[in-house]
Amino acid sequence: ASAASADATTAPVSSGGVVYVIPINGMIERALVYAIRRGVEEAVHNGANAIIFDMDTPGGRLDATEEIIGIITDIDIKTYTFVNPNAMSAGAIISMATDHIYMAPRGRIGDAMPIMMSPLPMGGVEPMPSDIKEKAVSPTDALIRSAAQRKGHDPDLASAMVRLDVGYKIGDKVICEKGRLLTLTAQDAEQLVGG
Repeated sequence: ASAASADATTAPVSSGGVVYVIPINGMIERALVYAIRRGVEEAVHNGANAIIFDMDTPGGRLDATEEIIGIITDIDIKTYTFVNPNAMSAGAIISMATDHIYMAPRGRIGDAMPIMMSPLPMGGVEPMPSDIKEKAVSPTDALIRSAAQRKGHDPDLASAMVRLDVGYKIGDKVICEKGRLLTLTAQDAEQLVGG
């Protein structure tokens, strides 16, 4: 899907309010920023009680992600992410910037470490030298931690989605070993929140 699919829809709430549903489908790109800004502005203008970001993304551009986070955090409306089914990479970062995160039964969220793509068509992922890699990972980690902290999500869990050298455990139970990026299924997330 493209950014054009990010047009907001509304639904009445039992309390008589309005909820806006803004799809985030496909790659997180510059065009999506404008569609989300338009949907959020419309929701604010119409006095919405909440905004739900219905998300299915493999990730995308970090600059677009930062702008989307800026749009989301500057409003006084409750925000929700519905991971339906994927909030990978940039999608995980955006999710952490919302007040609440819900997941479809087959949902997945995580794996937000930055990668370097070849500028050549069909070039794919390129290896990054370690000094360049840390220069990319450090601000991404700060971005996801900051988003998580502002919205009351666990910043250590957020960091484990970005850094290979950060494991994640609850008590003595290892959820993600060091050397692996954290990606949670809906069942994993349910156990962490519920348990």
